[in-house]
Amino acid sequence: MSGTENSMQELFARAASLLLGNELDAAGDHDARLILHALEYASESSNRIDSESANRAHLLIAASRFARVFELAAPDAPGLFSFGAQFDPALADPLHDGSPMVGVSGVGLTLQEAFQGCIGEGIEYLSQLQTGTDLLLKPGVDDWAGKLGPKALELVGVLSERR
Repeated sequence: MSGTENSMQELFARAASLLLGNELDAAGDHDARLILHALEYASESSNRIDSESANRAHLLIAASRFARVFELAAPDAPGLFSFGAQFDPALADPLHDGSPMVGVSGVGLTLQEAFQGCIGEGIEYLSQLQTGTDLLLKPGVDDWAGKLGPKALELVGVLSERR
């Protein structure tokens, strides 16, 4: 990872901290304020963190964990903003160590829409990956097959044979 990429990750983390009201963490952090302003996340000084600000801060935190976040040029589409990002699937779980990097993108009519679309796509992708704590079947009292009626059990049997 280059120093510039690491700097961007740190910048996203500092911007998130500032957005969450951690003024001491980001005191005088002009670059973090510029990011918030560019994304239209800058808020009027309020001590209360609303759900929108919290969600935006979480997007910035996610972006800080991605390997790369970058703006894509779209010269043939004036007025369209586009972001790209790359991340390691191991962010979801160490089970995915060694997997190739994943790339996502987002577009919008504003920088904010494109950024949120891109980072949101990455979060959505990660949310679909298996983790070590996933439980596919839970035997015992909560056994759904035991609660199925005879017709449903017959259908499950027929469908199971087709595999």
